[in-house]
Amino acid sequence: MNKPPSAVWRWVSVLCFLLFSSFLTLAQEGDTLIVSPDGPYPSIEAALADAQSGDTIEVHGGTYTYTD
Repeated sequence: MNKPPSAVWRWVSVLCFLLFSSFLTLAQEGDTLIVSPDGPYPSIEAALADAQSGDTIEVHGGTYTYTD
């Protein structure tokens, strides 16, 4: 049984790597929701309401006033 040329194996390896890498990239996508007194989300609760699976909530420093 003849082995394929090494160039073919290199191409197969590169294609497998690219395919695997693209799946990892898709799995890691997500938005970053920023909580800040003067930012897009004034509370963690507001950011949680808009968050989806894979998102990151980043809380910036500041004075937060709790309101009921």
